Amino acid sequence: MNNLIDNDHKKKEVTYDERLKGTLVGVFLVGASILLTWIIVFYYYIVTV
Repeated sequence: MNNLIDNDHKKKEVTYDERLKGTLVGVFLVGASILLTWIIVFYYYIVTV
């Protein structure tokens, strides 16, 4: 019985880790898009001024 509980706990940890990695990738994508937008706007500002 204890072995079943351990296996279930390990499954939950793996699922949690996968969700956490997905969240990290999402945060990096949002950050990269914001940074890219800032660079484009800054470049446009430098070229026009």
